[in-house]
Amino acid sequence: MKGNKKLFAIFITEIVIVVLMALGIVGYYNKHFENKAADINEFNELLNSKNYKIEDVSKNYVNSSINSYYLATKDGDNLGVHYIKAIDKKSADNVFNSLENQFKSTRSGFSSTISVNLFNYGYYSLETGGSYFVLIKNNDTVFSATGDDKYKSEFNSIVKELNFDYPVSSFYVIGSVIFIIYVFFAIVMWKIFEKAGVKGWKSLIPIYNCYWLSKISFNKGWYFIFMLITPINILFIPVTSYQLSKKFGKSTLFAVLSIFFPYITTQIIAFDDSKYID
Repeated sequence: MKGNKKLFAIFITEIVIVVLMALGIVGYYNKHFENKAADINEFNELLNSKNYKIEDVSKNYVNSSINSYYLATKDGDNLGVHYIKAIDKKSADNVFNSLENQFKSTRSGFSSTISVNLFNYGYYSLETGGSYFVLIKNNDTVFSATGDDKYKSEFNSIVKELNFDYPVSSFYVIGSVIFIIYVFFAIVMWKIFEKAGVKGWKSLIPIYNCYWLSKISFNKGWYFIFMLITPINILFIPVTSYQLSKKFGKSTLFAVLSIFFPYITTQIIAFDDSKYID
């Protein structure tokens, strides 16, 4: 009963942490991107100040999902900056996806890409074959710029001045979530190793921990090689979860569930009163 209370407390704590993190992330991004995109007046003002020629080409898209379309160019330069206002967010998604596919089809030789998708915000950039493309979707607005790679810094400057850039802090947020999950899973594996009579610190060393996990699960440490070989590991890792459950005296049903829900079953093994069967 004591072990069950401990597990219940752990699961409740996890659920609360996950919910709070999800609410925090959603709130952060909704606040950051809400009404963030520059409107057409700001677009015109900025591009005019940089000596771009702006043309309203909306008439070419009558009866389409595009509400307004402005194209900015410079005489004698092979470039184009596009400001597209779709009729709704779904239409903006379609425009964004269509342009992204067009950009991808232009890849040649070495290519460098950045892709970010966050709620109603999308960012895609491609640098390939001496050309640079950047594409952004913010709610119902799509912005893109294409030209020679020498315009990369200018395009990125325009993106930033029009508030279409994405926050670098997003990677810190995502990284923090991954780190928290890693730390908790490391604690779980440490407990399992100790219950199996193996020093917990051995669960923290990459590859070495695979050796000991194989030894705990199969009594054969060299089986860890199968964890490192693709596509064999796709099958072997679920088998390891199954065998690990059986080694702690779990039922066949529990062992089968461990194949599909290892994150949950390993926690149960780590913190319940089960004993390791050598």
